[in-house]
Amino acid sequence: NRFLIMRFNSNGTLDTTFNTTGYRIEHFTENTYETAKAVAIQPDGNIVVAGYGVRPDGKYTISSI
Repeated sequence: NRFLIMRFNSNGTLDTTFNTTGYRIEHFTENTYETAKAVAIQPDGNIVVAGYGVRPDGKYTISSI
């Protein structure tokens, strides 16, 4: 379980200035259910994503990228 963050150019192609590939796959740890819950674009163009993961034991992992 992972979530995918992608950045596109205005013509629809991947913006390779973002993580050199145009995308990033976020993965916290094995055996977690992960989800992105909020996305914001900063004035300088940086992408901020916040999300969490739920482990099998019910504990949460919180992350912002």
